[in-house]
Amino acid sequence: MRLRIDMAGKLFLGVAIGLGLGFGMANAG
Repeated sequence: MRLRIDMAGKLFLGVAIGLGLGFGMANAG
């Protein structure tokens, strides 16, 4: 149970960072 929550958290963080970088590059471009 705990491992599943940890993996979901890492996945969410990865997506959030990816979206942040994507929007940042789009705005800078």
